[in-house]
Amino acid sequence: MTEVERKSMKILVLCIDRDDDLGIKTGVKSPVVGKEKVLEAALKLIMNDPEEADANAMFEAVRIMDSLKSKDKSSDYEVAVLTGFKNGGIEADRRISESLRETLRVYPADAAILVSDGYTDQEISPIIQSQVPIISVRRFAVKHSESIETSWYILTRYLSMLIQDPRYTKWTLGIPGLIVLSLSILYMLALFYPEIPLIPYTLTVILMVVGLTLFIKGFGVDKSIGYIVSEVSSKPSILIRVFGYVVCFIMCGLGFSQGSSSVIANVPVEKLTDIQSLINFSNIIVASFIEGVLGFFLAGFLTLLISKAIYDYINRSLKFLGDIVGIVSVAMIFGTIANSVPLIKAPPTSIFHPAAIAFFFWVILATVLIVTSTLIAHKSRDRFMKIWRAEEA
Repeated sequence: MTEVERKSMKILVLCIDRDDDLGIKTGVKSPVVGKEKVLEAALKLIMNDPEEADANAMFEAVRIMDSLKSKDKSSDYEVAVLTGFKNGGIEADRRISESLRETLRVYPADAAILVSDGYTDQEISPIIQSQVPIISVRRFAVKHSESIETSWYILTRYLSMLIQDPRYTKWTLGIPGLIVLSLSILYMLALFYPEIPLIPYTLTVILMVVGLTLFIKGFGVDKSIGYIVSEVSSKPSILIRVFGYVVCFIMCGLGFSQGSSSVIANVPVEKLTDIQSLINFSNIIVASFIEGVLGFFLAGFLTLLISKAIYDYINRSLKFLGDIVGIVSVAMIFGTIANSVPLIKAPPTSIFHPAAIAFFFWVILATVLIVTSTLIAHKSRDRFMKIWRAEEA
């Protein structure tokens, strides 16, 4: 850094009161800019609450500014206090960001020194960095309570998350509650029906609840269900896609069943148990299986792609053009597989065999159709964009 740059720097010493103790206890509004105003605000706060750590942090910010001023005459220093919101979270961060923006209009700093209590600087730093570079972080806490305060903050924060955050309450409160409720029901039933030994089943109930919980959490079933519910609520048209996936899954299952039945119908059972016979009849087995599954697979994948195309078109996404290309491609691919079945059953002796020639003609036709549909989809992109923009206007 050159001497000229050092002389032109304006450095802001920032003290952050994320839970707005200053505003709640004294009524002072954020931001507080300037040494005199910060000292006045700190005095008001410590007079209202002598045990308030934020007041000490404000005094520390002023002390740091005075110390830097005495050591570095080439730079300009200012001190400011920013406050957040009593409940923390996003609202606190938003208010701190707005206060910092207002402070920088009054004092356009080139860099900032963050005075932090040690356990909030990681949360605050990105907010400050987004508007002004942080060149130093001074972690500060009252000496006699630094470790206790930090530990207590972490403990209360995580306890609050476990009890209040909906992401955790279903596991920390809901599951134990379900276990207690189940055991209570079993105990009540045992009182009414003493001849039935229900109490020994309590361990089974607990294990079932815990096992179900681990299964749901391990495979992310709750997240998947939550995602589906939120998507359906915001976009009812997504049910079209869900229908396509369900039909495709069912059709594939039926296809496997039909393929197995086709193999059993066309190949003697005794040929399936002998390795040598299995190898000799492998082409018949493969061809029979393909014949069985092909129709169901084709119907399933076409339903999936058609439902996706309709969904994308309703939501005005140009992806529907790719879906149409996919429909054509899937139809051509399955057609190619269907035309290959006679060749698998009875392999031709030459590529000039009528069946082989017919297969090659189909491959060429399928290639032309796929390429043509791709080009048409590409050319149609601008047209649909213009139509949708005109409708929106």
